[in-house]
Amino acid sequence: MNAEMLKLIANGDVKPLIEKVISFDQIIDSLTAIKNHEAVGKLVAKIS
Repeated sequence: MNAEMLKLIANGDVKPLIEKVISFDQIIDSLTAIKNHEAVGKLVAKIS
């Protein structure tokens, strides 16, 4: 990454695109979606 991009991230000007929050039992299906290029943004696993 170049210095300009790092600065934008540090300033909070660039934010990740979270496609969805998944539960622990959805992880396998979500990994398959990532492998098949069906996920556009980030998938966040909620473990609690």
